[in-house]
Amino acid sequence: MANTYLQRTFSTPTNRKIFTVSLWVKRNKLSSPQCLFGSGTGTNSDGFGLIDFQSDDSIRLTETPDYATTSYNVPTNRKFRDTSAWYHIV
Repeated sequence: MANTYLQRTFSTPTNRKIFTVSLWVKRNKLSSPQCLFGSGTGTNSDGFGLIDFQSDDSIRLTETPDYATTSYNVPTNRKFRDTSAWYHIV
């Protein structure tokens, strides 16, 4: 189950720069990196986005826009350490 993922290729052009991600997650392992959401192929022509738990139990948003040579990393100050709670991340 750890290596399963959803994949979608759009058949018609859309605005790929505007979207909302909404996730309900429940932690089962603390102090270890865990990917929550990823998009793109990681190439400069496609861009790449990632939302993940960090080893310090914070969440980080990483974005490399289309044709960009720089990445933007935005970590949270909040720690997500309650393994009995559901977190709604939007």
